[in-house]
Amino acid sequence: MNKKQWSALLYLLKHKAHTITGRSVPVLQTYFDVVGCTDGISIQIGEGEPYTTGLSLGAKISFYNGVFCHEVMHLVMTNFKVYQKHVLKYDEPVKNIFHTFFNIMEDGAIEHFAPRYIGGRLLNDLDFVNNVVYHAATPIDAEDVTNAYEQYLKAFIQFRIGGIIKGEFTFQDARKAFLDTITLWDKGIVTRAFKERLKIVDLIFEITRPLWNHIARDGNRAAEDLKDKMKKSGQSMTDRNGIGDTSDDFEKEESESGETEPGENESENQAKKEKQEKTIRKLKIAEESEKAGGSEKANTSEELDESEQTSGNGEGDRAAGEDEENADSGSSSAGGTGEDGESGTGSNTDSDGDDETEAYNPNDYEGAEANERELEKSVMEVERAAREAEAVESEIPTIAITNYGIKDVCKGVRCYDANAKYEEWMEDKYDGYVTVMKTQIKPLSSYLRRLFHNEREERVKKHAGKVNIKRLSKNNSARVFDKMVEPGNKSDTAIFMLVDESASMNSSGSMTNARLAAIGLAEALASVGCPLYVMGFTADQNSNGAANHQHYVKWKNIRRERVKLADMRPRANNFDSYSIRTAAEMLKKRSETHKMLIVISDGTPMCSAYDRGYRSDIGAEDTKLAIKDAEKVCSVFGVLVGNQDPKVHEYMYGNNLMHIKKPEELFSGISKQLRKIIKGW
Repeated sequence: MNKKQWSALLYLLKHKAHTITGRSVPVLQTYFDVVGCTDGISIQIGEGEPYTTGLSLGAKISFYNGVFCHEVMHLVMTNFKVYQKHVLKYDEPVKNIFHTFFNIMEDGAIEHFAPRYIGGRLLNDLDFVNNVVYHAATPIDAEDVTNAYEQYLKAFIQFRIGGIIKGEFTFQDARKAFLDTITLWDKGIVTRAFKERLKIVDLIFEITRPLWNHIARDGNRAAEDLKDKMKKSGQSMTDRNGIGDTSDDFEKEESESGETEPGENESENQAKKEKQEKTIRKLKIAEESEKAGGSEKANTSEELDESEQTSGNGEGDRAAGEDEENADSGSSSAGGTGEDGESGTGSNTDSDGDDETEAYNPNDYEGAEANERELEKSVMEVERAAREAEAVESEIPTIAITNYGIKDVCKGVRCYDANAKYEEWMEDKYDGYVTVMKTQIKPLSSYLRRLFHNEREERVKKHAGKVNIKRLSKNNSARVFDKMVEPGNKSDTAIFMLVDESASMNSSGSMTNARLAAIGLAEALASVGCPLYVMGFTADQNSNGAANHQHYVKWKNIRRERVKLADMRPRANNFDSYSIRTAAEMLKKRSETHKMLIVISDGTPMCSAYDRGYRSDIGAEDTKLAIKDAEKVCSVFGVLVGNQDPKVHEYMYGNNLMHIKKPEELFSGISKQLRKIIKGW
């Protein structure tokens, strides 16, 4: 796939993620050695090697769709907060091993419950991925399988996604642990409640402790080496699901029983269930034969045929000797894996060859052609959106300031206006910034949504108005009167953010955090449809005495504009008073009821325009005048970033100044001040 196709695919998947989760989810291309992963906030899709080697374009798209489907279901189902708290009890090596068990359980539950949230071709794509992974898997008795723990995990993964285990158990401890825990795995996979699934993983983890204890003793390196080894042998599709922070909506919907209704998606997976039942019967017969001292290979086929004749076509004894309740639980564990119920074909454990079929060819997947057509449409849609955005970008407002300031310092100034340039590489960088800021953006978005869209008449405490008998009787406040306040039409707001792009912003992380603050504010305001303008300001970049303005976000606050904020960077000097006057003129032309100007800077106004024979403090004095004039048009607050002496900024902004000494606290500080101003309107 080329860059254009990747961009179109990610664009398409972001829309699907929003439809499934009900929220904006960044979907990124990752270049790490991983097929797919999630950190609870974003989804990352990799190239998919070696699984995608040799696949047609349509089959590759189907594979990426299936990986996306798997990861988006993690966002729906996996309660990352609960998991994080749960694993605190384990040391690091043990925690890594537990995560492997947990991830395998979540993968099974995801495939089982996926039909409740998705359907059609996307669900088939999830099945397709499992088919590809299963057929790429090596047998459990391959030469490189050197311990019982690895064999146990390989066997269960193959059993879950294909029904038939490739190869034979060569470690008796692995086979015994498999049979001892398979009912628990089945129960966990069909359990809807996340905390209950986690408890079942705990039980399996302890039962299998003899298999993995030596790896824990060898430390993290041994656990990581084994995980990499399993991935290379085709056992793990998404072995790096991140542990982040997400909602627990799925948990809230859980039924009283905590389990799914029996028979869900039954018809599509009957063939695989029968294979699973046959695999279990064979393993039990082999184990009993060994205990009796007989020849396993001589007797297995004969005993298996006899067992099948009494099993009622796979509907009764799933695991010879298990009670009916456990058999039912096992039957429903095979939710949503095989594309056509035949995903377990190929190499298998049957010596009589009953299950051998033609070789699997992933390029024959029926959904590939439709997925390729869908991508072609997405490519055209992305190109159309880019053309529209370019038309908007080409427009630069022509602003003539009418107040020239002290000593006419702003008179005759040449301003070089430039639209910030958009490039594709910024997309991933921007999404990375959004991921970092997500936990801070969400509270501000929620607050603004409540404030803007739920405005109503308020009752406030006053010194005059209608007496409140209850408050009067308490005799603890002079505000014993109630007064009804009409809604302030707070949603009718336009906000302008000026960001200092002088060279000094390069120190102490000031520019990095100013960039993050601009991105965070842009995302939060976009979620509530509030117009935003973001402009970087500097001076003397083209010629002495000139101002320079970089236009990033221009009122519509569309994604393509926001993405350009990822390239905000330090440049030259800062001509604060000129840029503040320009911003005020632009706000003056807006029709909104409420207007706000936010100015982020790290030091004293300083440029050659202030040095034309004037006294040294004219920059600060003229900026103070510009702020005073701007306050006639809008609310203004300044933000000083860093450990500089705030005396000059206090002189310029008065009480409307925030001094953020730690740059990493910039966005939270701006959010707090923003709430305060908007609430006061």
